[in-house]
Amino acid sequence: MSAHIIPFPLRNKQPKAVDPFEEALAEMEKRLGVSVFDYLGFSGDPEETNRIVERNMIRETLKIRTKLISVKK
Repeated sequence: MSAHIIPFPLRNKQPKAVDPFEEALAEMEKRLGVSVFDYLGFSGDPEETNRIVERNMIRETLKIRTKLISVKK
């Protein structure tokens, strides 16, 4: 029978460096559903991009309205 070694987690783990600009871009892409470059018109199909953004904004608005309605009851 051999001994099984369990490693201890590192206590002084350095947190990952976060670039605020990159974080903001990622949040925008998550919210809009398209890349920021597509949204700004640098790449992609403008009509398709507008359709996707509009759909996601309507979805977000409906989520917020539903939360507000449920809170008022």
